[in-house]
Amino acid sequence: KENALVVALEQEEFCITINYTDAENGYMVLYKEEDTLTHRAGTGLEDTRFQIEYQEGFDWTWANRIDLETEDLNSLMDCYHETIFNIEPEEWEQEEVENFLDEMEDELPDLVNLFGTENEFYQANPAFYQLYQTAKRMAKTWQ
Repeated sequence: KENALVVALEQEEFCITINYTDAENGYMVLYKEEDTLTHRAGTGLEDTRFQIEYQEGFDWTWANRIDLETEDLNSLMDCYHETIFNIEPEEWEQEEVENFLDEMEDELPDLVNLFGTENEFYQANPAFYQLYQTAKRMAKTWQ
């Protein structure tokens, strides 16, 4: 309370708008929100009013997490870090590869759309291309 900034702010009337996107990996929640903090001059900062002005939820997809700038493709590929991404294909586990390919079957069109064409997407993301093609080859050998 004795902080000079706090004392000065408590004497002012102000409104602060906060816009952010949040991704909660453990809960697979992805949303955008706009909040407003409104303070009346002469009141304590603890009495500042908080209000959610806007909130929108999004499906938990790779494309949404990239488009909303909560993660990039390389960090999303790290989801497979232990089981696929950084180990030799001969050591990949079939279940993990199948899970990855199932996700990509649903999500690849939206990922590609972020970059324009499929060719542009793969040119911009050669590590993903290599991972995806290798996973498809491995799945074929297990059939």
